[in-house]
Formats: sequence, C-alpha cells, structure tokens
Amino acid sequence: MDTLDRRGKINKKGVWTGPNYTGIFETAEELATRIEEYWHEKGYPNVLVWAEQEWFGKSKVFVIKSNLVNGLPPDAAAFSEAA
Repeated sequence: MDTLDRRGKINKKGVWTGPNYTGIFETAEELATRIEEYWHEKGYPNVLVWAEQEWFGKSKVFVIKSNLVNGLPPDAAAFSEAA
C-alpha cells in the first residue's frame, strides 16, 4: 500500500512515485511557482524562485533556485539576524 505524501506517493520501499521535479523542466518550474506563490501569500512579494538546468555527471537535471536566505525570505532573514 502506498503512503500519500503532500504532492505524491512514497511506496512501501520508500521510493518516491510522485512528479519528477529534477528530470522534467515543466514539473521543476511548477514546483518553483508553487513555492513562490506560497511565500507571496504569506506576505513576502519579493521572494523569487525559479528552475535552472544543471549537469550532474552526464545527466541533465533541473534544480530549484531562489533568493531565500537560510530558507527564509530576504526581509525575514535580515530581521532574524538583527535580533
């Protein structure tokens, strides 16, 4: 029996069977858009998230890049570092 995860499934062997976020540009871009929309809805419109192609050995992969600082929006990160 598969266990539901937030956006896909993890089977009994612990293998992800959801969307291929690293191998298909469209799904990587979709994930980037969802992350960016999440932060915009939380009140951080300056968060930028995008997908870029990189090479892992001889394989092309897509990675998610952003302007988040330690996982926080730039404004929130600057505030927490000042405290």
